[in-house]
Amino acid sequence: SYILSARQHDQDKLYVTRQKLEVGEEKLDSVTIAFGRGTNIAGRILGTNAATNPPERIRVSLSPTDDDNEGAYASAEVKKDGSFQFNDVADGGYALHVGVEEGWFVKSARLGGEDMFQKGVQVEKGAAGGSLEIVLSSEGAQLAGTVTDRDKGQPVAGAQVSLKLDPETPYNRIRSHQTSTDQNGQFNFRALPAGKYRVTAKLPSATPEVPAIRSEPQTITLSDHEHQALQIKLALPETE
Repeated sequence: SYILSARQHDQDKLYVTRQKLEVGEEKLDSVTIAFGRGTNIAGRILGTNAATNPPERIRVSLSPTDDDNEGAYASAEVKKDGSFQFNDVADGGYALHVGVEEGWFVKSARLGGEDMFQKGVQVEKGAAGGSLEIVLSSEGAQLAGTVTDRDKGQPVAGAQVSLKLDPETPYNRIRSHQTSTDQNGQFNFRALPAGKYRVTAKLPSATPEVPAIRSEPQTITLSDHEHQALQIKLALPETE
């Protein structure tokens, strides 16, 4: 089986269509593939409870996860009442991206009852399966820590610390984070959703010929409102 795809630009709009094609031993004389306007997906931004108002400046978008659907991005403007709508979304798989102010995070995102961080948005035959509900929160977990030299115990400044959900998928990469350690080797991640994470540290090399120094990955589990501390050790080369 094959996936046949086509795209067409019409002024400022991009139309994309995909069709599954089964090929057997018999010859195919012709194939007809039709362009449609795509589907509209309505949604709403909510706070964790009635007393929590989400921030005003929010950006929402969908990015394709299929290689043959590259370019079929969708974005929407969030109104003051929290509602938004993606227009003319073509068939294919998409990951959700939500841009919020510092201190806020996406607690949950569901499309017709399905967890978008598990399954993403799947548009098939011009249908997406419901409306989108995104819940934001400002009461997340926190992970702080220090990166040190494994042998000498001295802090390592400028190390890049990465925090990714475990397992990471194309649909939950929005929840990945990266930061750098300060002069005391310290780092801090705030406003994190509960979940299982994989944490690594890397010290970039000063020259392309020398590889970067990486730590062994560590796995942690954060619950709602939890604050955890973590120490990461790097095996730095000996200096004369």
